[in-house]
Amino acid sequence: MSNPRQFRLLDSPLQGNAVIEASAGTGKTYSIAGLFIRLIIEKGISVERILVVTFTQAATEELRTRIRSQLQQALRVFSGQETGEPFLKALARRRGDKARAMQRLTNALHRFDEAAIFTIHGFCRRLLSDHAFESNVLFDTHLVTHDEDIVRMAVADFWRTWLYRQSGLFLSWARMKRITLQSFASLHRKAGSGLLLRILPESMAEPEISRHERDFEESYRGLQQAWHGDSEAIIQSVRASGLNKQSYSEAAVRGWAHALSSYLEGEAARFPLPHRFDKFTHDAFKAPRSVRKGESPPEHSFFELCSAHGETSRALENQYEHYLIFLKKRFLVETGNRLPHLKELRNIQSFDDLLTGVY
Repeated sequence: MSNPRQFRLLDSPLQGNAVIEASAGTGKTYSIAGLFIRLIIEKGISVERILVVTFTQAATEELRTRIRSQLQQALRVFSGQETGEPFLKALARRRGDKARAMQRLTNALHRFDEAAIFTIHGFCRRLLSDHAFESNVLFDTHLVTHDEDIVRMAVADFWRTWLYRQSGLFLSWARMKRITLQSFASLHRKAGSGLLLRILPESMAEPEISRHERDFEESYRGLQQAWHGDSEAIIQSVRASGLNKQSYSEAAVRGWAHALSSYLEGEAARFPLPHRFDKFTHDAFKAPRSVRKGESPPEHSFFELCSAHGETSRALENQYEHYLIFLKKRFLVETGNRLPHLKELRNIQSFDDLLTGVY
């Protein structure tokens, strides 16, 4: 904000745009009531044409009470019945035509029930109701404070359409990443109404994941066959090798081997990979201080298969991440179209719908 100036209630311009910064207890309600009175007296604007918007219903009621009280006091000051507080006294002194000011204040009090003092959502609802034909909102539309149930319904519709048709391999990865109905519902809440939301990339074709899944499954079967055919020799090659026993202790190797064996007992490839699967890859053997000086790492074709399986796993996960972006984009678009339809069928609107409708 450029060139900030101290706010003066009596002299502040009544036209144009202004942003007023004020902390708690500095007289915001009092100042709003003062500006309201000036608009009536100086500009001759009727109460129903002055919009006052605040956040809560309690604040709205306080504003309504304070403004009405200030109008009554201003009328008494202008009629000479009391001196009033400094602002009203100064306003009366500089106003030459007191009779006209008193008439405007009297009219404002008579019509005060029409004053446009609302919460943000209350104003939106009033505006949509007053322009029901233009906004396509029914007169008896029910306002709900929470729309979680209908959001869950839209999320579940999307989940059944898109997630149920995915492979077991993708679903195992989704469980590993904690991708659930609840996480998609949370995404909807974060996106809000989506009015100003720009989803990138703007155009995105459905990623091809089947080839990467086939590569991963083929790698899994090769690993499975090698392990079932020679697991004892594989573990013995690790124990007899020159691997650093601090990194590859007997207890650790036994635990990793058990996890690997459980993973390879499955009927199909899945996520996640077993705990410390990487310890059986050539990359792990080549790591600094993995092998004792002057000795050699274990040698077995199984470890090459582990390295290959790790690579296909990373490639598939990368592709799944792209597919997840596609699903999220699709989800936001489809639920953005689905929710209004579901709400229209039930003749309900939420607070966010009010803002969307006015926008």
